[in-house]
Amino acid sequence: MFAKKIKLDALTPDNSIYKTAAPTYGDKLEKPGWLKAIKTSVSHWNPTIGLFDKGGTVAVCPGIREFLSKPIHINMWEEVDLRINPDGSWSHTSINHGGPCSFDVAEHPQDQWSGMYPGKRIALKLTSPWKFKCNQDVGFVFTESHYSTSYFREKGIWLSPGYTNFKWQHSTNIHLNCPLQDEPYVLTLKHGMPLVSLFPMTERNIDFNVRKTNFEEWAELGEHFPKIKVGKYFRQPGFKK
Repeated sequence: MFAKKIKLDALTPDNSIYKTAAPTYGDKLEKPGWLKAIKTSVSHWNPTIGLFDKGGTVAVCPGIREFLSKPIHINMWEEVDLRINPDGSWSHTSINHGGPCSFDVAEHPQDQWSGMYPGKRIALKLTSPWKFKCNQDVGFVFTESHYSTSYFREKGIWLSPGYTNFKWQHSTNIHLNCPLQDEPYVLTLKHGMPLVSLFPMTERNIDFNVRKTNFEEWAELGEHFPKIKVGKYFRQPGFKK
C-alpha cells in the first residue's frame, strides 16, 4: 500500500508578503554570500614533507550544504527596527503597508522562562504572518538559519529552537531572546533577512505549497484550540503526548 503524500501548505492573507517574502524549500534557497565567495579548497605549506598540502573548505562540507538545502526557510517579511533599553523596555517601528497582517511583537515575562538563559535578557515573540498546515502527523525541528546570517549572534541574540507539528498547531512565530546592555541598542530586521529553518523529521518528499488565502481561512487555523492558557496543544483530540 502506498503511503499518503505529505502535503504542507504555507498560508498568508497578505498579498505583499505572499509576493515578496514567501518561505523557500530546500535548494530554492539562495546561497549566502560567504558560501559563494569561499574557495572549495585551500593549500597550506607543510614543512615536514616539503610540499603544499591541499584540503577542502566548508564550501564542500555536506553537513553545512545540507543544512542549507534540506529545510524550509522563513525570512523576515517587512522592515522593522526594535529598540531595546537597559531597563528591559522596548519599542519598534514598522511600515504600515495596508495589508491584513500588521506587524506584531509581544514579550514573554521572565518568570515564564526563568533559568533557561543566563544574564539579564528579555524574550520577544514576532507574530509570523505565515501559518503552516500539514495533512499528516510529521514533526519539524525549528531552529535559527545559522549559516545564512550571523547578525543575531553578533548582537548576542538567540533565536529559540523548538519542535513542532503542523497537523496539530499552525503558527510559525519567531522567538528572540535579547540581552540587556548598559546602553540602548537597535535591532534592525531587514526585509528578506533569514530567520528560521524548519527541518522535516521524515525522509519522504514533501509537497510544499505557498499560497495566499483569505483572512477568514487563515484566522480559523488558530481557532481550534480550547480557550485555555496552559497545555492547549495537548488538549486536542488525537494529539499524542
